[in-house]
Amino acid sequence: VLVGLLTKSVAFGVVSVLLISWTILLVFALGVAVFQDGLFGSGAPLAIRADGGLSWMVPPLTFTVILGLGLDYDIFLLGRVCEYRSLGYTDRAAIVNGVAKTGPVITSAGIIMAVAFSGLLFATMEMLNQVALLLATAVVFDTFFIRTIATPAIHAPLGALNWWPRRVPPPTEGGGSMRARWAWRPYQGTHN
Repeated sequence: VLVGLLTKSVAFGVVSVLLISWTILLVFALGVAVFQDGLFGSGAPLAIRADGGLSWMVPPLTFTVILGLGLDYDIFLLGRVCEYRSLGYTDRAAIVNGVAKTGPVITSAGIIMAVAFSGLLFATMEMLNQVALLLATAVVFDTFFIRTIATPAIHAPLGALNWWPRRVPPPTEGGGSMRARWAWRPYQGTHN
């Protein structure tokens, strides 16, 4: 709902809910498979060995963090897409440029968060090991699949439906004023 209100787009809000739900579903399924069903077997490292299931505290703790990170990355990416579309870029060009401009920042933040969460795998408390695996997996999946592949793959075919009920200006031939503003120009100064 928040993404839909901020972007004034029903499609952005609905797709955000679906993609964040996909990340949460994948992470909890992995948690059950590893810690309850023993996905890696009895020879697995202690941090990811089956121990009877997820601790009662892990789902609410990881849910809130995953939701927050997913919304953060989503608002950052879709805000940039909206900005490019408002500048006169076509729907597809706005998505491509939005992903291209936010991709390095989202990827860097995702890698940093995954490394930070992975540090908890060295803890002696089983609950912290569970939190570490779930959060590191969520961040990597969200960073490298949801934001870079799934989001553009869903929004690009929607075209003009992405902006309903919002009104956006028609695409301009030059692709928007931002391209002209950032175009390369030779140095015009004088040498002393």
